[in-house]
Order: sequence, then structure tokens, then C-alpha cells
Amino acid sequence: MRRGGGPSSRYGSSLLAAEGASIPGFGKALARELSPVRVTVVMAGLVDTPIKSARREQSAKWAETSLPARRFGQPEDLADAIIFAMRQVGFWWWMEAC
Repeated sequence: MRRGGGPSSRYGSSLLAAEGASIPGFGKALARELSPVRVTVVMAGLVDTPIKSARREQSAKWAETSLPARRFGQPEDLADAIIFAMRQVGFWWWMEAC
């Protein structure tokens, strides 16, 4: 970020960080409140959707150099993760991708 309060390409990063930290905490608190009901929280990364189609080429180049998977996720990837989580009956797990 630039100093001096000027515009920055990272504008809003603090909001994204707060959101990213609050969602797992919310899930854990909700699980405690609703026990024995199971609570599953899925935090998707960057997923390729029609809203990204206008800048797809530029975004794909950025993803190849910046993301660990070297690509954006696909909606099917997210669906597979949710199905996997829902099949883990009676099993508590925590997975975090960095």
C-alpha cells in the first residue's frame, strides 16, 4: 500500500482480511450453539464465474503467477469440496489451503 492515504491497488484488503478471519470463528460459535447439529463452513477462494468473463484473459495470467493452484477454481471444484464435507458424518476436520 502506498503511504499518504492515496489510492492503492490493495484498497479493501483490510475488509477482506476481517471477513476471512470472522467466518471460521462464526462457524465455530454457531456449531457450539447448535450442538449436536453439525455446522459446515466453506470459504471458497477465487472461482471462475461469468462475472469474471469480461477480464478473463488478464485474470488468467495473474492466476498463473500468483495462485498456488496456478488457476482459478471452477464451480465444480467448490461443489466437490462441499459434497466431501457433507459426507464426513460425525467427523470433525479442519482444512486450510495456503
